[in-house]
Amino acid sequence: MTPDKILRNLENGYFMTHVEQEEAATLIRQLQASNKALQQGMVTYVEDLAAMRRELTQLRKQLDET
Repeated sequence: MTPDKILRNLENGYFMTHVEQEEAATLIRQLQASNKALQQGMVTYVEDLAAMRRELTQLRKQLDET
């Protein structure tokens, strides 16, 4: 079952069989897992950027002192 079909069924109040409901639930779980992985990746990316910025600030201070 495609995301478009799931949305169409939900938006229009169409009946979904148990198999279709299971497929929709599986897709939603996969999307949730994907979103969690993306969120964790973004947090790591931001942390890495902050660390690099701190390092650059330290390097600039060292260069200014010399």
